[in-house]
Amino acid sequence: MGFGGLFALLAIAVVCAVVEQSVSKWSLGGALTTTVFAFIGAAGGAWAADRWRLPQIIPFRVAGESFPLVWSIAGAIVLASVVAMMSWESHKR
Repeated sequence: MGFGGLFALLAIAVVCAVVEQSVSKWSLGGALTTTVFAFIGAAGGAWAADRWRLPQIIPFRVAGESFPLVWSIAGAIVLASVVAMMSWESHKR
């Protein structure tokens, strides 16, 4: 995958970050931190969708490959929720 494909994946990560913050109502930090976590969550969501052969609800073409947008957003939300629960537990004590 070339520079254009990586740029497109980064753009998807930004979209995942925006959706993840609006759903979880919790911020992981600044825009760069949230985008990095969303990128990791999106990669995990795409991996899980491929691994478990989940249907691609809204596929997005990146550099000739199909990218599962919905599962990427779900992965970003799950990762943000896990991090939020872990940090909430440490603040609760």
